[in-house]
Amino acid sequence: MDLTIDPKPYDPDSGESDEALRRVYGEHAVFSRVGAFTLVHLDSPTPDDIAKRVAEFDPDEFFFDDCPLCQSARAEGGHVVFDGPEEDDALRDGPASETFDRCLGELVTAAEIFAEIIEGAIPPELEARYHEDVEALHDRMLETLWSQESAGRVQAFELQFARAITTLAEVRNAAPELGERSFPVERALDELASVWRAL
Repeated sequence: MDLTIDPKPYDPDSGESDEALRRVYGEHAVFSRVGAFTLVHLDSPTPDDIAKRVAEFDPDEFFFDDCPLCQSARAEGGHVVFDGPEEDDALRDGPASETFDRCLGELVTAAEIFAEIIEGAIPPELEARYHEDVEALHDRMLETLWSQESAGRVQAFELQFARAITTLAEVRNAAPELGERSFPVERALDELASVWRAL
């Protein structure tokens, strides 16, 4: 399934009724409220699917502390959109898996090269975060790919991408003179995310 965050916060006093939301998301949309969040189900889930999504949705796990955008979304709420099933095992078999594997390989190469460039040029704790969030992203994504069913990968993959992008931005802020040399990593992340989100 495709999961996106719409930054419009849910305000129970704003008159954001199911009818108003259906004007945005369509007549067949189903809505659930979890705190300040509205879960928007566009993929015709069963009542059990909806109950599972509601029970498992935890903004504190989805939005992590170091990202200002994540902090804002966690505090203000928004719409979390479930938009259709992804093709079964599309990342494990067939042409999509080959493209995904190629993108993962390109990320590994770019991340390792940039890791050597930033060594000693940024604070040690940030360097450690780069190794964990960016350089080790390949391993974590493969672990997620094989340890979770396709429906369970969405939140894990999006969180991993968000952490990697945020950490890379912080590395650039800490060492602006190295900014351009981070572009291959950024391009590899963007391409990998594009392949994943196109499924």
